[in-house]
Amino acid sequence: MGARVGSGARGGALNLLLVAVSGAFTGVCSGGPRPDPAASAPLLASHAPPRVLVLCSGNSLLPTNVLFDESFREAIASGPGGPVEYCSEFLDEIRFPVRHDERMLGFLGEKYGSRQPDVIVAIGPASLGFCLRHRPQLFPEVPVVFADCGTDTSSQGESARLVTGVRSGFDGAATLRLALRLHPKTRQVFVISDSAGLGGAGWEPPGPPESQVTFHRLAKEPLLELLQELSRLPANSLAFDLSGLDGGAASPHETMQRMSASSSAPIYGGPDPLVGHGLLGTVATPMDAIGRATAALAMRVLSRENAGALPPVQKLAPAPLLDWRQMRRWGVRASQLPSGSLIRFRPRSFWRQHLLLVITTGTLFLLQSGLILALVLQSRRRRRAELEARLRREELAHMTRVATMGELTASLAHEINQPLAAILSNAQAAQRLLAAGGAGLEEFREILADIVADDQRAGEVIRRMRSLLRKGESNPVDVDVNELVDEVAGLVRGEMILQDASLALDLVSNPPLVHGDRVQLQQVLLNLIVNALDAMKDMSGGNRRVVVRTAAADARFVRVSVQDGGVGVPVDKLEQVFEPFVTTKPHGIGLGLAICRSIIQAHGGRIGLTNNADRGATFWFTLPALEKAKP
Repeated sequence: MGARVGSGARGGALNLLLVAVSGAFTGVCSGGPRPDPAASAPLLASHAPPRVLVLCSGNSLLPTNVLFDESFREAIASGPGGPVEYCSEFLDEIRFPVRHDERMLGFLGEKYGSRQPDVIVAIGPASLGFCLRHRPQLFPEVPVVFADCGTDTSSQGESARLVTGVRSGFDGAATLRLALRLHPKTRQVFVISDSAGLGGAGWEPPGPPESQVTFHRLAKEPLLELLQELSRLPANSLAFDLSGLDGGAASPHETMQRMSASSSAPIYGGPDPLVGHGLLGTVATPMDAIGRATAALAMRVLSRENAGALPPVQKLAPAPLLDWRQMRRWGVRASQLPSGSLIRFRPRSFWRQHLLLVITTGTLFLLQSGLILALVLQSRRRRRAELEARLRREELAHMTRVATMGELTASLAHEINQPLAAILSNAQAAQRLLAAGGAGLEEFREILADIVADDQRAGEVIRRMRSLLRKGESNPVDVDVNELVDEVAGLVRGEMILQDASLALDLVSNPPLVHGDRVQLQQVLLNLIVNALDAMKDMSGGNRRVVVRTAAADARFVRVSVQDGGVGVPVDKLEQVFEPFVTTKPHGIGLGLAICRSIIQAHGGRIGLTNNADRGATFWFTLPALEKAKP
């Protein structure tokens, strides 16, 4: 078949895109009689599946046929119609140009005489011409749907009865403009053609601005000489293939692969399927689009209501088609391409290649981030709650210390009055000695020393009382438990005298230091001693004895215990006395021991209670010992 390129007369058509359907089309038949073509009911509604005869100009091995067949079958299968019986025949006149119409007529008449096709799909101008010449003899009432892929398809047969189709193809002039746009430094174009000259190929050089480019012809045959010529193409040149599909033993895509491998310049032109086999680009209708459009038109013909009316001829516009791999080879950027260009074999981005992995990873990341955020917020809320609880505990502990000191008011007053009275007595004695005269200096020194000692004693009592009553944040320091016991014993000495009780200290020698808040630990010990005194109020004077002991429980803990000789604690309340609002006192509110437990636990220790074997009870607590001992 001859073909033309460019803006020449309509009589020529490029033979670059020979469209055919590959293989023998197998059909699915449900049986039943074939409907009358003149019937008014849709053909697809009949019981027998419609028969589609696909008549190709080429052979079944061409890449164009493979693409057309795949898209045609997919469109038919996904359409609204039922099953279709496919039949296909090949003229193969490219490899065998000698006409054998008479033999083909006899073959088709014998093969399809018993049941004619319901529609004929003619692929290419040669197939359409064959149908129009011989349809009156073979299938006079069978509609024809053609798929013509020429550059400037001949209008022959479009006005014939029961003929419609899809016009599409290769635009040579647009392809050349695309090539010059992508390679603006081009000065020479080498046109590969089967004919004796450029004009014989049906192609004329385009006008300005491409007119400054020089055009040269390269003969397609012999192929080895063409490959050598392509390998010697100069710089700033490109090859433009107008040779059509190869008619020899080699397939067109193999031929194009050899041409591309040998060429020292990019190759443009040729049909759509060669994009991917060495052709950089072309402006043509994609073969899959041709197959889908032809299938849709054939289904419309089969389902028409009026047997004599056919849908109008459709025209598909060509589009720029390019091979991404050849673009990279020749330095063509995607930003240079015109709008609407189709790039094939472009590698998918990492996101598209691993979309599921990206989505899964992103989802897990978001879930993990959300979990971490929730944990952070929960940790903040917990720390805030712990801080608030600690502040409330300190506030309650301070109120308890104030209440305890209130109970010791009389003893504290007695404790302070004693040194004040001694100071007053010494001062009056000094006045009398001064009035009598004759007193020695040594006597005045003794009086002044007594006054200083008594003042320090009163000041120490006040200091201890102020320390317990002070309200402030916890201030952990290293504490000697023996010194702690001595300080508390000094505070309760007056109370012991008022209640006719005795306080005995059994302190271990050189105990390990503990780390904690001195005031809070004093409060615990003071509370336990006051509770011991309350437990002995009804006892006789000789039995009112409180013993405070310190001991090193082991290398890790220091133990402090307070033993009384009172009535003890009921057995049913031994496990409850440290709970809030649980008390054995008639007028107690049950917060003292609960606060003591919270203080000891905050210091990392334990607190407990046991009844003595004879009478009374022993409260004890342990505190973690520091590694370093007291110096």
